[in-house]
Amino acid sequence: LENLTTKHSLVYMSLGHTYREMNNFVEAQKNYLQGLQIAYNSTSSGEAPTDYYGNELPNDTDSKQEVDLLGAKSPDERLTMITHITPSIIIYLTSLGDIYRMGGHFKLSEAYYLKAILFIQQLYGQGAAVTYAASTLNSLGLLYNDVRQYQDAEQTLKMALAIYREISDGSVNIGYTLFNIGMNYSDMGKYDDSELYYLQAVDSYKDL
Repeated sequence: LENLTTKHSLVYMSLGHTYREMNNFVEAQKNYLQGLQIAYNSTSSGEAPTDYYGNELPNDTDSKQEVDLLGAKSPDERLTMITHITPSIIIYLTSLGDIYRMGGHFKLSEAYYLKAILFIQQLYGQGAAVTYAASTLNSLGLLYNDVRQYQDAEQTLKMALAIYREISDGSVNIGYTLFNIGMNYSDMGKYDDSELYYLQAVDSYKDL
């Protein structure tokens, strides 16, 4: 039953990714929320949240009580209702942050990214080198670039790059992050730095 529930949730996640690639953000959000609801209440039904090592995490919510995330009055209220931590919930938070960023809801997007990062730290520890920590930081860096907070973008993107390099996560992710840093420097008018990172991105793709 648990395996079927997980697969059910993953179908909605995949649909959300598909609609996002089609720039259909309304349908993407709808499917992400459906998947999040299933994943969240699967976690809530009798099992306390745990970290990567299986140690129980503090949780103020009754673990047996289902939570109606779809019934939240706003995305902000929904975010406050989410207290259980699992990798899939973190991915849903980041995915929803992506949708809000693409839709121009920057403050809301930032809140979802930051909660995802907080959950990653609680689940794996401060500074943990895991792939979706880097991907969330990358997305947050792009958000800061969108709103012209270039120094925040620079710091956040370099954190993502450091994680990708630590886990040797392939040239695609490293190259993409190098490109984003170069773009951010270009927007800042730091063209020498921009050129340096663009050239590093080119070199990283040569290893593919």
